[in-house]
Amino acid sequence: MIFFAPVVDDSVPPTLLAVPLGLVVGGFGLGIALLAILQLGGSLSIFPRPVDGGSLVQNGVYALARHPIYTGVILSALGY
Repeated sequence: MIFFAPVVDDSVPPTLLAVPLGLVVGGFGLGIALLAILQLGGSLSIFPRPVDGGSLVQNGVYALARHPIYTGVILSALGY
């Protein structure tokens, strides 16, 4: 992503399309991440092992992607 990042130059204002597009992409990414966190419910853990009594979530955004929280974070960063 660093390769594709634009050069930061305060003397050049952002285009009229860049700011709204960044807000839409960033907001969409944030929405995906929050929805994925909510869908995990009690199975959410910061540790790389399953929670005792947790279940594998296979519906909602988890039916489309195995790691939607990471996808949301990446989209939010891209929108930024």
